[in-house]
Amino acid sequence: MKLTRYPPRFEWHDRQCYYLDPHGGLLTPVSAILSATKTLQEWAQLKAWRERVGEAEATRICRESTTRGKELHKRIERYLLKRSLPPCPESLVPWRDSIAPVLKELHHVHLVEGAVFHHGQGYAGTVDAIAEYEQQGLCLFDWKTATSLRKEEWIRGYKLQVAALWGAIQATYGLTLEKAAIVVALPQQEAQLFWLDLIAIQDLWLEWEAKIQQWRENTENAVRENL
Repeated sequence: MKLTRYPPRFEWHDRQCYYLDPHGGLLTPVSAILSATKTLQEWAQLKAWRERVGEAEATRICRESTTRGKELHKRIERYLLKRSLPPCPESLVPWRDSIAPVLKELHHVHLVEGAVFHHGQGYAGTVDAIAEYEQQGLCLFDWKTATSLRKEEWIRGYKLQVAALWGAIQATYGLTLEKAAIVVALPQQEAQLFWLDLIAIQDLWLEWEAKIQQWRENTENAVRENL
């Protein structure tokens, strides 16, 4: 099965970034919806963390995390597409080595870094990879990095992101994936794999739909307030 790859394309309107679909339509990024619908508890936890480590250190950590994630994604993309790899930056080597055993088990890669669209719900996102893994069959993979082990309760946002991508894959390709994995690369240890089966993904999809509804209501209220 060959999936048409749509390169992620973006456009800014009214200081907001949107995905461009193949016909030039604008769709809101999954990440923007998740950010706009954070709970009060999530915002409080983030605020408490920034206060605990200090604003300057928090900014440095976030910047390093973003840069590391982008660099690792680019290397994984080149690896899966069998393109030549430039020398790995020394600072990235621990995370590259962490995720390497997982990548070696991928085969029949069907999509890498492709945009997917859900016009019915008005959003889009980028799929890291769709590939077959060991005996699991065809799976959706989402790559993450961290500096320490993640607990299951810490990755709710990652899971909702996967559910959103799962729904957009259905809408874009008519393909229902039955498994997904969130793969967290870690320094000096093997990557963590958090597996989601179809039942878990479908439950998360319902939660994601509620997020979309909340985001729409927030947007409509903001428009009314600015009239």
